[in-house]
This record gives sequence, C-alpha cells and structure tokens, in this order.
Amino acid sequence: MWRNKLQIIYPETSYDFSLLESYFVRERTPDFLLPSEIISEVDNFLFANAITREEYLEKLIPRYGMRQRLSRQQRRIIWKAREEFVDNMETNRTYTQNYGRLKLIKYLRLHPENKDIRDISYLFLDEVQDLTPVALMILRELTTRFMVMAGDVDQSLYNYQSPFIRAEIKIRGTTRVLKTNFRNTSQICQLADSFRKHCPSNGWDNYAEAFTFREGPVPELYLSETIDDMKKLLIKKLKIFIEDLGYDPENICILVPRNVEIQNMKEHLKDADYETINIKSEKFSFCDTAKVRVSTLHSSKGLDYPSIFSS
Repeated sequence: MWRNKLQIIYPETSYDFSLLESYFVRERTPDFLLPSEIISEVDNFLFANAITREEYLEKLIPRYGMRQRLSRQQRRIIWKAREEFVDNMETNRTYTQNYGRLKLIKYLRLHPENKDIRDISYLFLDEVQDLTPVALMILRELTTRFMVMAGDVDQSLYNYQSPFIRAEIKIRGTTRVLKTNFRNTSQICQLADSFRKHCPSNGWDNYAEAFTFREGPVPELYLSETIDDMKKLLIKKLKIFIEDLGYDPENICILVPRNVEIQNMKEHLKDADYETINIKSEKFSFCDTAKVRVSTLHSSKGLDYPSIFSS
C-alpha cells in the first residue's frame, strides 16, 4: 500500500530494499559505528520514528536499545550522513521503505485538500505493535473515519516512546484490555509486572495485571564477574536440562541481544558438543530435532519454548 500511494504522488519513484546496505558499505561510515549500526540508526530510528533535526541534535532524544551512547558531536556526524544519504535517494528517486513512508507522510500533511488519496473509511489493524510510528501516522492520515487496532505493546522492544503517542493517535479512554495471558506462566507474568510498574505509561489506559492459569518454575537470574564464567555456567545449566532433566535440545532456546552474537554462541556450544541452529537460518525447520535453538530477542517474538536461556 505504501508504495502504491507514493507512486501515485511521485510516479517515477521506486523502492530498493538493499539500498541501505549497498550505500553505507560503499560510502565511508563514521569510525565509531559499524555499517550495520549506522543503517539501524538512520533507517530504523531516524526515518521510522520521523525524528527531526532539532530532536536529534538539540534535544538529544533518547535512543533506547542502541548499542552505544553517542555524543552531541557524533550525532552531528550521523545526521550529516543521513542528509547525504537522503540527497543520494532523491537524486536517484529510489527510496528505502522507511524513508518512502517519511516522504509520504510529509506530502499528506502538506496537502490535506487531497481527498482522493484518502480512500480508507474504516481500518482494522492486527499486530499493531509491529508498525513504526511513521507507518501509523500515514494510516491515520489515510483513514477518514475510524481505526480499530489490536496489539500488544509489551512485545515492542526498545521503543523510546509509545508509537501511538509519537503518531499523535489518542487511545486513552477507547481501549479494552484482554487480561487473560494464555502464553506465559504466572511466575513469568509476576516478574514482568514487577518491571512494568516502574515503566512510564505507553499511552494506554491504566494497566491491569494479567491473569494466567499456568504454573511453572520461578525465573532464575545468574550473575558473574566474567564472560567466560557465565559461558561455563550456561553449559552447566544446559547439561542439567538435557542430560539430567531429560529435555529435548530442540525445546531449549538461547536468546542473545544481537545477530553478531549468534555465531559466537553457536561456536561456544559446539565446543561443548551441543549442536545448534539459528531460527532465522534458511535451513531451519521446526521438525529438526537434537539441536538447541539460538535466536535474537527480536526474532523470538511469537515463539514458544519450554525453556529459555537469555544471555
């Protein structure tokens, strides 16, 4: 839908989903960021959240979930790289998905008189937590009457602000909360609620604790002074679950923060004679057995495993 709308307004434009990687790998990137990190910063943060220059450089808007802190000077360097990338896209009239959305919302807000393009009367959205703020902005602009949205904002990782607040969609007083949690045990829900109570409001009405009828073990936290000690502890716990408690390896998933850490984890487990598979691998199948699953936090959303280890 996004591409169709943009191409109605700008007929000669196109999308290239490999553009970010080809541009930032080809062009010189800042010394303090990897190409993958500046790609995430520019597209997934700046474009996807419609971050303005003032917010980024003057107000120093938080960047939750990013790998490292940035100084004001480093932000200036990144913003300059963003502007150069935008100039390159505009010259070639070829855009990334999130920049295309940003361009579309700018047009819609500058042309409220264009009724033809606003051709949605009622919109029903599921899994709304997976939409970026700029996508929600567009849908709000294109919908002439009501939007009905279903989602779980607790599945949204690293958002510095509610996407609804960012998209200027007011939902207070219009929400209905489903309180029964069918996925998690009561022990996991209690732990999650203890963190949630300290979090700022995400734009929802007052939160009510979830009800769950499943019981399970209390989540365990292990701390160590060194990474090597933590790796040894992980292997020890795996051995207990697989060899002593009789868990099948495929029923255990190890979560890591980022993609770059998946291979390190796989090699570590291989040294301990445990076979593993990345759930995002083309070779992955839920029918595979005898292999411990490895995943990033993001990729694990929506999946169920009897036992989870998070590093």
